[in-house]
Amino acid sequence: MDWQYPQALYFILPLCLGWLALAIYSEGRRASARLAYMMQPMMVRMLPSRSNLRFWLKLSLVEIAIVTGLVAIAGPQFGEQVEVVVPRGSDLYVMIDVSRSMLADDVPPTRLGRAKADVASLVNRLEGERIGLIAFAGQAVVKCPLTVDYDSFRRALDELDPNSAPRGGTAIGDAIRKALEVYNTNAEREQSILLITDGDDQASYPLEAATVAAERKVTIFTVGLGDADQGSRVPQKGTSGSYTEYEGQQVWSKLDNKLLQEIAMKTSGVYIPAGTRSYDLGQLYADHLQGRRGKDAEGQKRTRRGERYQIFLAIALFALVTDWCLSSYARKQDLGSGVRI
Repeated sequence: MDWQYPQALYFILPLCLGWLALAIYSEGRRASARLAYMMQPMMVRMLPSRSNLRFWLKLSLVEIAIVTGLVAIAGPQFGEQVEVVVPRGSDLYVMIDVSRSMLADDVPPTRLGRAKADVASLVNRLEGERIGLIAFAGQAVVKCPLTVDYDSFRRALDELDPNSAPRGGTAIGDAIRKALEVYNTNAEREQSILLITDGDDQASYPLEAATVAAERKVTIFTVGLGDADQGSRVPQKGTSGSYTEYEGQQVWSKLDNKLLQEIAMKTSGVYIPAGTRSYDLGQLYADHLQGRRGKDAEGQKRTRRGERYQIFLAIALFALVTDWCLSSYARKQDLGSGVRI
């Protein structure tokens, strides 16, 4: 079983225990209030009698509703569903820089963490377009080929880390050339590249690679992450709290806006200087990718986990309705007879 939002499960125990304590405390306060204002013989005649069995039954129903409600929020996924999806529109390769400079925390939580979150929001907006994933540092590696299986793409995206590329450094030009290599040169669909990096290139000739992309009519959209003024220290690989040094000086990484802007301009693309600010890549899709021309390809089968939150949501609602319909009192008392003096 998979979960979309597993963090919701962490609230089950504290909420259940909290409701149990609150219910027992409230019941005790009600009993004390009745005894404070009325003698026991009078209370039996004047007030409806509360049932301990019903109290625990109603408490159990609410606890069931809490548990199943939170399980529904967590988004359980199990079983398999096979769908046939016809790819439409353009093809898009997302290239994410996984070099050590992307671990800098001038963009919370890190530049790489932010890139992954932004791409995830972009995927949620796609409507049948094919998307692929390339991780690059000193060398570029295809982590997910072009596909309409967005769940498969998300899994590859979640697994990205600095170990996703076999060699350190940052070679933006080689990454662009890798995307052009895996793209079909005779495709009848518009092809695009989304490049997310801090622009810290190490002599890989990215502008020359962008020129080749322009000749092949491959549009490159670039997103720059990081502080362009002060920059940020580069964490050392495998060591917490320490930073990379060169010749006794700590290495600082700054966003190179100029390079990324030139890459985008050469291919008639768009540069997004996100910097340290938040930016919705879903808006990039709406403004520049949605509705791009492309010949419909042959339908592809996509297997994904089935959404099963409905089962647990139904159980939670049933438990709440049953609790609402169930009285706390064992029977109704006849109050019309009054009190005999």
